[in-house]
Amino acid sequence: MLQKVKAAQKYGTIRAILWHQGEQDSNPEAVKSYEQKLAAFFQRLRKDLHTPDTPILIGTLADFYIPANPEAATINQIIRQYVATKPNVYLVSATGLTDKGDAVHFDTPSACELGRRYAQALLLTHKKSTH
Repeated sequence: MLQKVKAAQKYGTIRAILWHQGEQDSNPEAVKSYEQKLAAFFQRLRKDLHTPDTPILIGTLADFYIPANPEAATINQIIRQYVATKPNVYLVSATGLTDKGDAVHFDTPSACELGRRYAQALLLTHKKSTH
């Protein structure tokens, strides 16, 4: 990932970092270290890409994923806490979206809605930076 992003930086500017991940960490063992790993990842990513003030948009895991993976609720709580305590980090909620029948992946209308939510969060970051 770093190689591709660094190569892309030769041709443009990173305006935001979008992050929607956590399903694999939604198990009793991995969830224990998720908070530390999340913070370390973004700290290192910003350092490696020389983007200390670039907005980060973090999406929560979908509600439909939680019944079969209860630790996903903890992942979402960690994400919300991280967003609340870090500068220039924004929450994108997956609340209310629906799956495509497998309780893991978004259906098409929900994927489109999630994209709109990310876009709205991105627009919010630009409004804040111009004031």
